[in-house]
Amino acid sequence: MNSKTLIRKAVSMCLIVAVNATYSMVALASTEKIAGELLISGKHSNVTVNGEAAQNGRSIFSASTITTPENTNAVINLGRLGKIELAPNTVLTISFNDKGISGDLLKGKVTVLGATGAVKINTFDGKTVELGAGESVTAGKAQQDDDDDD
Repeated sequence: MNSKTLIRKAVSMCLIVAVNATYSMVALASTEKIAGELLISGKHSNVTVNGEAAQNGRSIFSASTITTPENTNAVINLGRLGKIELAPNTVLTISFNDKGISGDLLKGKVTVLGATGAVKINTFDGKTVELGAGESVTAGKAQQDDDDDD
């Protein structure tokens, strides 16, 4: 073999090894971490996530604490797991995985807009409430939300 052919084969082999190593590292680095989306509505958008100001569309991860100020609602969209609405003046620490949603409600009101299963909410007074779609809980008691204003 002449030297040019040998060099080309060596460079080609190095490129094959480099590409193989790169793709195997990408496959090992992937995680199945679920994220939700924060949707904010209201007069003030001073919603905080873990103490930081949050903008509409921010990603929400499990074990996040979301705080809504007065006159501001927030919806946490968790895709196929469901949607949860936080009323004004609410503090909720939300946890979720591929099996379901749970949370600790410290203040305010949470409404389940839709969920694949029951949503478990621990209230400030130590009770655990399982909510289905359309049901609400305030920091202290569970209630049926029938959307009647009379």
